[in-house]
Amino acid sequence: MGNSFTVKRNIKKPWSGLKKVDPYDLNEDESGEYYFKSGYSYYVTDNIDKASKNLFEVKDKETKYYVPALYYYSHIAYQKKNYETALQGFEQLKNDELFASIVPYYITRYITTRKDMRR
Repeated sequence: MGNSFTVKRNIKKPWSGLKKVDPYDLNEDESGEYYFKSGYSYYVTDNIDKASKNLFEVKDKETKYYVPALYYYSHIAYQKKNYETALQGFEQLKNDELFASIVPYYITRYITTRKDMRR
């Protein structure tokens, strides 16, 4: 059910289906998909803390979701002013085909923020 809503881009509803899933019953690929989609659903509904928690579960695992999970996890860290955590994630993404054009913004903002903090 969560997959069908995600495919249709009705992102605010997938959690109703995903919350019925026990992630401990899933294999590694399914678990990565579950944590990314649930984390992204939380993100778009402004539940940043739960989004971060779910994205954390997949951001370092070898699944097809780890790159977008790492981006959103890093973005949330940046929003929360956890700049070191955000920078670590963005550094890993700076050569990624999908995120290479976005990441320099965050890295530049991080450098600027550090300079401002020293003054």
